[in-house]
Amino acid sequence: MRVLVVGTGFEGIHAAYRLSRDPRFQIEMIDPSPVFGGIMASPLHRGVALDLGCQVLDNFDPEISHAIQDLCQGRIRVLDLGYASTIHGQMSPVMSVPDLSSQPPEVVKALLREVEEAASTAPVTDSLRTYCQTRWGTTAADLLETVSLKVFGMPSADLDGLTSMYLGLKRIRLGDDERSLALKQQSEVLQDRVAVPRAAVGTFYRDAQSRFPGHNLHPMPLSFRSFCDSAREVLIRQGVSIRLGTGVSEMTSQGPVQVTLTLPQKGTETPEPYDLVVWSGRLHVLESLALGESRLSDHISPMGFHLVYHFADEAQFSEYGYAQNYDRETVFFRWSSMGNYTAQRTETGQSFCCTEVPDHGNCDEIAVNADDLWEELRTAGLVKGRHDGRPHHIHARRCILRYLPGFSTAATGVMKRLNHEHPGIVFNHPGVFGRVNGAYRLQEALEARMAHLGM
Repeated sequence: MRVLVVGTGFEGIHAAYRLSRDPRFQIEMIDPSPVFGGIMASPLHRGVALDLGCQVLDNFDPEISHAIQDLCQGRIRVLDLGYASTIHGQMSPVMSVPDLSSQPPEVVKALLREVEEAASTAPVTDSLRTYCQTRWGTTAADLLETVSLKVFGMPSADLDGLTSMYLGLKRIRLGDDERSLALKQQSEVLQDRVAVPRAAVGTFYRDAQSRFPGHNLHPMPLSFRSFCDSAREVLIRQGVSIRLGTGVSEMTSQGPVQVTLTLPQKGTETPEPYDLVVWSGRLHVLESLALGESRLSDHISPMGFHLVYHFADEAQFSEYGYAQNYDRETVFFRWSSMGNYTAQRTETGQSFCCTEVPDHGNCDEIAVNADDLWEELRTAGLVKGRHDGRPHHIHARRCILRYLPGFSTAATGVMKRLNHEHPGIVFNHPGVFGRVNGAYRLQEALEARMAHLGM
C-alpha cells in the first residue's frame, strides 16, 4: 500500500518511522521546504545550532521515547530542566505555567472555591476569556488577562479558546498546594486543570522514566539539527522516499486519494494515487486543498516572534533551563539557557541563551534592542554580568496562529467533512500542541483510521 506523509516535522517523522516498520507500506515523505525537519532544522551560528526557541522532547510515552532513541541513533541527552515563571511581578521557581500563589489569602480562597465550582461545568471554547472562566472561574480569568495581552497583544475576549495552547493555559497554580492536591485527587476534571509542584506529586512520567530517567530528551551533539540529520538517515535506511521542495496543490478522493504534487522550482504538477495520506501540517491548509474552501482562514491571524541569542560564559546563566514571563511590563516572554542544556559551546568556549519576544506587528528588528533585553534578564535573575557584545537576531515572522472567535466551531465542521469525504486522509486536531503530544495524537488517529479502513 502506498502512503504519503506530508510534512517532515516531528509528527511526520514519527508517523513515517512507525509505518515504515510494516512491510505492507511503501512510504513517501514530501515537504514544500528545501530543508528536512521544518522548524527543527536549526541554523548554525558561531559553531553551534540555534534552535528556534526552547526545543526539547517530552519523555511521557515509552513507545515514542524508544522511537526517539532510534531516530537519534542513541545520541540523546536526558534532561530535567529547571522551570520558572513570572506573573504579577512574582517569580515562581518550580513551574512554567502561571502561578497565582502570590495573591492575597482572600483571593486564593476565591480561586479555590471558583475552580471547584467550575469542575462540573461543561468546557466552552467560544473565546479565550470564556475558556478561562469555565476552567477556573472569573477571578482567575481576570488575573490571567495579562497573559493574553502580553503574548498576543489582544484581549482574551477577542481570541478563540484554542489559543490557550500557546500560553501554557492548561493548568495553573492556585496558591494552596495542599488544597489543590486534594482537588486534583477528588476529580479527574480538576486533575487536568490544577497545577502543583512536582515534589508534591512525585516523579512525572514514571512508565517512560523506567527506561529514560528524565523529564525531557535532547538530541546530541548539535541539538535538533543533529536530530534532523540522524532521523533522515534512519528513515532512508528503512526504505522511506523523501522529496523536499515538493508541495501539494489539490487532493481528491475517488477510491485512492488523488494528490497533485507540485515542484515549484521546476514549475510542474504531477497527479499521484495514494492509499493513505498522513497530513502533519495546518488544518486550514488541508481544508483549502481537500475541500476547496477557506472558512478557517477567516478565523486566523498569524503572528511572529523575535528570537535574540546572547553569548556569555556558562556561569553567567541561572540554574533555570526555561522561564516564561507573563507580565506586560517586560518585553520578553520566554527565555531558555540553550547553550547549557544542549551542552553546546561556541568556538571560543562560550554558552548562550535564547530570548523570545512576541511580534504583534508593531515591533521590527530595530526595535528589539539586545542590550535592553539583557538588562531585563538581569533584573529577572536569569543572567548576570555582561554578554559578549555579539548577539544574534532571528525574526520568525509567521510562526504561530492567533485563532479568532469562531475558529473552534468552524474547525469542528471542517474535520467532520474531511472524515466523511476523505476517509483516506489522516490529520491531527488543531488544538494539539507540542511535538511529542502531537505525534502521540496523530498516531492514535492513524491507528483508528487504519482499523476503520481494514488496513
